[in-house]
Amino acid sequence: MAEEDRQRWNTRYREGVVHFAKVDSAIISVLTQIEVPGLAADIACGSGRHALWLANNGWRVDALDVSDAALEQLQDHVLREHIVGIEPLQIDLDQWHPETSRYDLALMAYFWDEEVCARALNALKPGGHLILRTFVLLNNLPGPKSHYVNLHSQLVTQLQSRWRIWVWDIEETTGIITVAAQKP
Repeated sequence: MAEEDRQRWNTRYREGVVHFAKVDSAIISVLTQIEVPGLAADIACGSGRHALWLANNGWRVDALDVSDAALEQLQDHVLREHIVGIEPLQIDLDQWHPETSRYDLALMAYFWDEEVCARALNALKPGGHLILRTFVLLNNLPGPKSHYVNLHSQLVTQLQSRWRIWVWDIEETTGIITVAAQKP
C-alpha cells in the first residue's frame, strides 16, 4: 500500500488539492475536554492541522503520515511558527507497530483502517483516549467503502463493551461519526 498511497497523496498535497487546512471544530470540541495533555499520535495527520493544535495546547505529538509532501508542509509550519512538541514521522501505517501503552491520545481524523485502529488502541496507556471522526458505512454509499467505519465491526463492538465511550455522535446529514473513548 505505502508507495502507491504515498505517491497519490504527495501529488494531491503538491497540487494543493487537499482542502483540510483548518482544524475540525468537532474534533477540537472533544479534545478540549481532555484535561491533561501528554503524548499523542495523530494518525494519518496529513499536513498536521490537528497536530499543530495539539502542540499549541501542550501536547507532544507523533504526527504520522505516508505522504512526505504533507509532512514537509507540517515541518515548514513548525519551523516558521517555532512550534515545539511535534515529531513528523513518515510511516506506512500498514507497517506501524507502536509500543504498547505509549500514548495518552490516539487521533484518527477522516481516516479509518480497522487494523491500524486496533494497533492504536493497544498503544494507548490505561486511561488514554481514542478520538475518531470519520465517515460511517451506510448502505446507500456509492463506490469503494473500505475507509468507512462499519458500526458492526468487531473492533467497534469491543469499544462499546469494554471502553468508556464519552462521545458517540453520528451526524445524520453527513454520515460522519465522532467517537471519544477512554481505555479502561
